[in-house]
Amino acid sequence: GIRFHVSDHCRAVELLSADNRRGVDDDRNTDIEVLDSTIIGVSAAFEGKDHGNCPGKPALGIELHAQTSDGDKRGTVISNVAFSGFDPQVCPGSSALTIDDEQQRIWDPRHVTSGLSFDATSRRAYFPTFTYEDISMGYSITDANKQVAIFDSDGTLMGTPGYLVSNNADIIDSATCTLHSYSDQLLNNLYTCPGACYRARTVAIPPLSTAWLGMAQPQLEVSWVDGAGVAKTFLLNGTASSMNDNRNQDSRRQDYYVVLPSGFDVTARFVLGGQTYTPLFVESPLAVSGGYADPDPTCSGEFSSFSVELGARSPCGELLSNGGVESGTDDFWWARGMYDPACESCTQLSVVDDASSAASGSFYLEAKASDRTSEWHGASQYVPVDRMRVGEMYKWSMQLRLPTLAASSTETVELRVKLGGAEISSEYDRLVKLDVSSSGWTLLEHEFAWTERMAGFQTALLYVHSISTGLDVHYDDWSLQMVGECLDCGADADCDDGNVCDGLETCSLGYCHSGNELTCNDGLWCNGEETCDAVGGCQAGQAPTCSGSTPVCNEATESCECTTDAHCDTGLFCSPAVCESGQCLGIAHACSGDFPLCKEEVDACVSECLVDGVCDFPYETAASCPDDCTTVQPVCGNGVCEPWGYEPETCKTCASDCNAVGIECAEDQPSFICGNGEAEEGETRCNCPADVASVLENDAALCSDGVDNDCDGVADHADPNCAPFFAAQMREAERRPAPGVEATASSSSSGLDDPTSAALLALSLALAGVVGVVGVVMFRRARGRRREEEAEAWHKLGVISHELTFDVGGASVCAAKDSGGGGGR
Repeated sequence: GIRFHVSDHCRAVELLSADNRRGVDDDRNTDIEVLDSTIIGVSAAFEGKDHGNCPGKPALGIELHAQTSDGDKRGTVISNVAFSGFDPQVCPGSSALTIDDEQQRIWDPRHVTSGLSFDATSRRAYFPTFTYEDISMGYSITDANKQVAIFDSDGTLMGTPGYLVSNNADIIDSATCTLHSYSDQLLNNLYTCPGACYRARTVAIPPLSTAWLGMAQPQLEVSWVDGAGVAKTFLLNGTASSMNDNRNQDSRRQDYYVVLPSGFDVTARFVLGGQTYTPLFVESPLAVSGGYADPDPTCSGEFSSFSVELGARSPCGELLSNGGVESGTDDFWWARGMYDPACESCTQLSVVDDASSAASGSFYLEAKASDRTSEWHGASQYVPVDRMRVGEMYKWSMQLRLPTLAASSTETVELRVKLGGAEISSEYDRLVKLDVSSSGWTLLEHEFAWTERMAGFQTALLYVHSISTGLDVHYDDWSLQMVGECLDCGADADCDDGNVCDGLETCSLGYCHSGNELTCNDGLWCNGEETCDAVGGCQAGQAPTCSGSTPVCNEATESCECTTDAHCDTGLFCSPAVCESGQCLGIAHACSGDFPLCKEEVDACVSECLVDGVCDFPYETAASCPDDCTTVQPVCGNGVCEPWGYEPETCKTCASDCNAVGIECAEDQPSFICGNGEAEEGETRCNCPADVASVLENDAALCSDGVDNDCDGVADHADPNCAPFFAAQMREAERRPAPGVEATASSSSSGLDDPTSAALLALSLALAGVVGVVGVVMFRRARGRRREEEAEAWHKLGVISHELTFDVGGASVCAAKDSGGGGGR
């Protein structure tokens, strides 16, 4: 057989072991490998013979015992190993895989197996539950042996890949794990958890006292809910991590080890005497710094969450414990750097009982120069970080004596705080430098702010730095307190700030705690935005006013909306509205076929002639509906100009009615009937567009008088309605040249030939009377040009640059200059 003891990075390859009490004893190691080996418990040659082991003692193949360290170390790897001769019927208690009965620290769930083989009668694995505890040594092995989990990466150990777990219902997922009974010789009384992935977590706190040996320590209460919804709670005992180290080390901890399947939310709290206990600090690192490096990628992941709940403690009053050493012990003091592994009984920090020499009281603490090998070695105290408040000022004071300081010498010391925690790189803050010039007691004090950055660390250690190594150092009366008022209380009423909106303040452990702010918003829009009154609490909001066409409040869209077309009723037949997506949209009533016209007065679609005995002007006219508009006699004086019937109303026959509809009625104005389809005397495009549609087309006077005669916003040559007239005049001018008038033109143009451009511009000028010529100025058009181009040239004139000079009767006139801006000047 072979034994690995307190080792790491060791490997056994092609081992052949037979008839040993242990084939491989893996004792308190990390990162051990057993590869390509054969391990026989009881061989045929020894079976039935008493050789000091079997049957008096069990035959064990590989006995695992993990004392996990961080860094790149991992559990034991067992690969391609053949086991035989571990039949518990032949040698009671025998098993191919088992665990050490001295297991005292965290179980490493990274132990992994693959490629294993067993003979038919060998028990594959057995994890006995030991009840071995030694409180005098400060640890219990019971917890560790109840948290064993071995990773079977390929199923050759338990039949399917997953974890083989000790018989502890508190740490298995009942939705996926199966317990094998005592009658199952292969996997006796163990859980198989296919597809599971187990993880380990360390929770560390300082011990209650340096005299912790033999004292009851806090327990860690762990709670979680498994995949089947089963709530589980169990207690774990702690193990002193520096059990064999000097008890004054600043690294001394009580460690608690939690092994559970990954992917679940885990909460924990410390309890002592049935009550929640809050230590000076809590560190909760992973079992391995930086996470897990799994041998098999099929198993990965961490806990969904892992939190430690702490009881509330007052930030008021003295924050350090035993600062004056008046307990007569060095409880709560830590010796930094003063460790002598060869001297377990050495204290390094000594409690001196001498009232005549103490700064106050009877005791003080001493660090001898012989034990200080560096300037930072000496006494320190942890800050209770849960009692510190961000933004508050704190005063740290102490009495310091350097009894061996030479006369007239000055020692510049530094007050520092070491900030750290699990998986957090430590940072060292120098708070202040102070001079010590006496060998007697010197008061050192400094105020500093507890910052957001400081609060991000799990631990804070106060210590004195930069004291020369050849000096003895005495400490007394250490104190840390909040500067200014700290709200102590005796009852909840002492904490009431008179404002219910910020929650109900309570008094706990002598300090006021803020309440939870009231949440008044009920999340509903339609009942308005709720508010909070300092005295009355939550107040109802003012609901939005939804009325008219949007009378309904829609919570989903947070708006007032319509829900039916009835909400959008405009009262108009021809221009109704409909409700679409909560809003009213106006539409035109669709009239078509034999009834193409919408008549608001009768709320109906009508034909052009309704033939109802009423002339519905302008829907009906004498031309479109003679049955209604020629047989009915108008009534003068009713305020309606009725140009129909046998005696149609006109300005002359009934000025009072016709003037009322906007017709300019003059005494000498001839009568006309608007709407009869005839352009009568007095009718214009402005006062009767129904009859006067193209009045300008052949009217030379109206197309050259500078007046907008058809009410379309333009006049004369700029009016498209005059274009036919000018085109006709050009054709006429071409046929009959005017005698006695000569005109010459020189032009510079782009896009039109000179004769055409000149002819058009000359014609316009003549009609407007610009050059004082009566009649039409004529030009011959270019040979071969089509007649239609002359009319088109007029329209192009407004957008093409021309500069023409006409010589008429010896006078030169700059006639026009247009740079493409239009207007047809």
